[in-house]
Amino acid sequence: MRILRLQPAQLPVKKSGSLISNEEGMLKAFGHDRLTRITMKKTLPSIVIAITGSMFASSALGNDCESHSASMAEVRCCIVAESDRAVEASYTKLYSRMKARNEKAAVLLQEAQAAWLEFVDKSCAFQAEFNPDGMIPADAAANCRVDFGRARTRVLTSWGTHL
Repeated sequence: MRILRLQPAQLPVKKSGSLISNEEGMLKAFGHDRLTRITMKKTLPSIVIAITGSMFASSALGNDCESHSASMAEVRCCIVAESDRAVEASYTKLYSRMKARNEKAAVLLQEAQAAWLEFVDKSCAFQAEFNPDGMIPADAAANCRVDFGRARTRVLTSWGTHL
């Protein structure tokens, strides 16, 4: 069973060779009323590096989100999608191994993953609203999701080492 936070309609889609963001999906994913589209061809890379530097210092996320995006909304969506794919890969690997070994544990893992996703959604909505660092709310939500994603990937991978 695949459990992802963002649905395909909420992720950037390819159209005519360029990425087009689904801002409606981003609004739903990040729980905000309004998301301002910022198109900055010349300054986007430096802004993205400043915003994402602490989140992605290890460059664990494979795609080059900033060079394939025309707006900060697209960059956020891409980065969160990369994090989601890492969690999904770890979860799928553990789930398939667990299902082969212990069906009851696999069901419990599935339930735990669904509960974790709900927890992340609510926690990141809170973080974006509370926003003690004064960040752009969508940036706060994206940072939150990536931080949770990294932690969850580590946990799922660790559990897999015990099989």
